[in-house]
Parts: sequence; structure tokens; C-alpha cells
Amino acid sequence: MLCKDFNIKQTKGGSWLNFKDIENQDTFRPEDLRGRYAVGGVDLSSTTNLMAAVLFAEKGGKKDRISRFSHPSDVLRERILEDSVPL
Repeated sequence: MLCKDFNIKQTKGGSWLNFKDIENQDTFRPEDLRGRYAVGGVDLSSTTNLMAAVLFAEKGGKKDRISRFSHPSDVLRERILEDSVPL
């Protein structure tokens, strides 16, 4: 939120949410989403930003999400070096 809404650069040291907080071992196949109500969203980048496509689907109280992200490789190398972004 700080980065996207207020344009404040974030680093690993300033993160407010760690991987253990959001880790989920549940899996499903994309085919399992057939016949379910779904909402999708896309955030496209012009040149150097992260691009994202997300689909949320719900059926019978069960919610699933498919997320796909893309980042230009030259910018990714910069983030790895400058911000200690793990691979």
C-alpha cells in the first residue's frame, strides 16, 4: 500500500507482511474453476513496473485465486541488486 498508493519505496527491511503470514499450502487445478462465479483484474505496466493478472473465483463458500505476475528482466536484476529481492 505504501508503495502503490503513496509512492514510498519499500525494501525488505521495511516490509510489514512476511511470507509465513500469507503462506497457503492448499492447491487446485485451474480446471476446477469452471462453472464458478469469478472476478478478474489486470494491472498493466508501461515499461518498468510489475504487471499483474488475478482471477478470484468463489463457489459454495470456497474462494480460490489464480495470480500471474511479470516483470521486465532488466528491472528485475536491478531489484535483486539494489533491494535484496530474493529469487
